[in-house]
Amino acid sequence: MNEKNLNFIGQNIRMWRRARKLTQEELALKADLAQSSITQLENGKRGFTRDSLKRITDALGMPIAAAFEEKASIKVVRSYDKKTGQKSPVTQYVVLKPGSYEKNLEKKKIVKKEILELMNLLPEDITEHYLRLMKMEAKLLRKK
Repeated sequence: MNEKNLNFIGQNIRMWRRARKLTQEELALKADLAQSSITQLENGKRGFTRDSLKRITDALGMPIAAAFEEKASIKVVRSYDKKTGQKSPVTQYVVLKPGSYEKNLEKKKIVKKEILELMNLLPEDITEHYLRLMKMEAKLLRKK
């Protein structure tokens, strides 16, 4: 394990703080800690106590277990208001298990590659037709 991976708790706290669009100072105020404590924890220059970690995770609204996930990532999920069709102000943060994001990216790359290979086998006019259909479908999906 290299030095960069040793501070995954600080990295996870930074990731959650940024996802919440908070500065270190704002997080420190919410957690009733000094800003220097947050900075040093995120940079791996300082450890944490059970109390300080609990304060930080509570202030971020994150499960305490999420702080201990190595190579974790989070996904921001916003719900839609069905009546207005607008994005809801309520935001959820979903913790992705380590490696799941990379696996999904890899699957998408493979599928994309297969589609491109198939498209190259088709006549040009049919390829253009399918591309138009896919663009129309993508627009419809974005509107939902």
